[in-house]
Amino acid sequence: MFLYIKQNKLMSKIPKELKKEVIKEIISPTLKCMGFKKKGTFYSKIIYNLIIDIRLQSQRYYKEENIENFRINIKVYPSFITEKELCENAYFDNNSIQENNSSWIQITCDKNIEQFKIWLSDELNKKCKIFLSDSYKIFVKNKVLKEKENLLQKIILKKDDLKKLKSTQENMISILKNTILLYEQKIEWIDKWLEMEKLT
Repeated sequence: MFLYIKQNKLMSKIPKELKKEVIKEIISPTLKCMGFKKKGTFYSKIIYNLIIDIRLQSQRYYKEENIENFRINIKVYPSFITEKELCENAYFDNNSIQENNSSWIQITCDKNIEQFKIWLSDELNKKCKIFLSDSYKIFVKNKVLKEKENLLQKIILKKDDLKKLKSTQENMISILKNTILLYEQKIEWIDKWLEMEKLT
């Protein structure tokens, strides 16, 4: 009975150890070769006044036994954004590396780990080459200009909604005002980045 429990505990550790192996042998060296710097649990590189931020996200809840799920999230935001200011509103672009149309990359005890390492290395290289290419700056510029246009339209609509509210609807008024502030903040960041790009 004790031996059975001990073997089960050992088996449950295997996927975690395999994930550590993949990070050490594939993820870290590949990103380092592309000029990314490791800071704690994430990797980053500044290009075109943008930070390309790559982080590993592990599944914490609803986990199955002997399975380790994680994904590689890639977020892009202006280089002047501080860690304190960093939020969903700050991102100019985001992407992720997943496996077989799943929302996760999965490591199991019986996975062909060597074949998986080759696949992951190829995926990382392909994704990073897109983000580091000259055409990516043009893509981001067009994306944020379109977003700015949409946000300006949304601000007009939200301000119209505000006018229709009664003074007693304090909660709704507060929500709308905060939403407008978020939109205006994003536009300010977009304008600042576009101005920085003009000077480079």
